[in-house]
Amino acid sequence: MNNDMGYFKMPYNLKEHKFYNNPFDRLLYFTLLMKTNSIEKTTKKGQVLEVGQCVMGYDSLASELGVSRKKLTASLKRFIKYDLISIKSEVRMGTTITITDYEEHYVTKKAKTIKLKPKKSLVKVSKKTKEDREIDFRDSLVEHVEEYGKTTVRAFFNYWTESNPNSDKMRFEMQKVFDVKRRLKTWSDKDKEWNKKDDGITQADKDFQEHVMRQMKNR
Repeated sequence: MNNDMGYFKMPYNLKEHKFYNNPFDRLLYFTLLMKTNSIEKTTKKGQVLEVGQCVMGYDSLASELGVSRKKLTASLKRFIKYDLISIKSEVRMGTTITITDYEEHYVTKKAKTIKLKPKKSLVKVSKKTKEDREIDFRDSLVEHVEEYGKTTVRAFFNYWTESNPNSDKMRFEMQKVFDVKRRLKTWSDKDKEWNKKDDGITQADKDFQEHVMRQMKNR
């Protein structure tokens, strides 16, 4: 049943109907029931489908059921003769089938009263501006300043927030995976290597030596 409910009730006396003993007619009728709406819906083309209606294509339905279009059409004509369905065809909208007395015979009370919640989109669309996202990224670095120092964190921030003039995305947003903690550790390690001079000592070592020299002069 095309209403996301997963089931519909079935009248016990349905098996006494003329079409029931014909295996294909029975399959076709049950297929139409499962495709039929138990609540009012609007199609992508803007067509409003009422309770008990569905839209189908002869060729696609025949292919789905593994029969010829001729056999499908013959069964549908029998359904019309038995007053089980009515059919209306429109060039733009397609073929609309209405199950006779659908709401009375096939819709459960629960299906009549329940209100379906709209499906949530799987794609999360960020409504934040570039400036807001930049601030969020900056705030995520604050806790690392004590460990790596302001100079290193600032350089890291400036590099990863750079963006192409033709794009709203910053460099860090274009990465498939971006773990701030691990990226900063790698950045810091490389920074130490770049700070090495010919004498083989790091900038941190130089700073320490300068501090010792100042202490000695003050004695």
